[in-house]
Amino acid sequence: MLDVITLDHSDLTALLDVAQRFIAESGWGWSYDEAASRAQFERYIESDSADVLGVFDGDDLAGVALVVAAQDFVAEPVCFVAKFYILPWARGTRAGRALADGIVTWARTEGVQAVFATATAAIGADKQFENLLAKQGFRPAGATMVLTMEDGRG
Repeated sequence: MLDVITLDHSDLTALLDVAQRFIAESGWGWSYDEAASRAQFERYIESDSADVLGVFDGDDLAGVALVVAAQDFVAEPVCFVAKFYILPWARGTRAGRALADGIVTWARTEGVQAVFATATAAIGADKQFENLLAKQGFRPAGATMVLTMEDGRG
């Protein structure tokens, strides 16, 4: 049974483990930082306009999404999915679909007018992520670009 819930401070240990796995799997070659990860999760947990969603397969945390409702220059907020990660063992188990459903439910509850999500972790599953979100009704909305400081221009 897959369940999506809003996580809180009691889930920090499990969240830090997920963050470490996420960074290790990312294709960027960046180093994991526990203090930065803890601070980031705490900001989302404590925010009135953001949350950390977790998908559980029984008692096991199978994936995490960081979501924020932003009201930059518009009357109605929009949702940004800052992170979306399904642990390797849970891929292909419908955990990703359950988490995507949870994001849409969260967004509706927050009264947002749109949800934006991009695949930027360089894990190699970008097409799978796109296919998953397309099944939820997402459509392409522009390019994601990056300039790393080692590119020599930053």
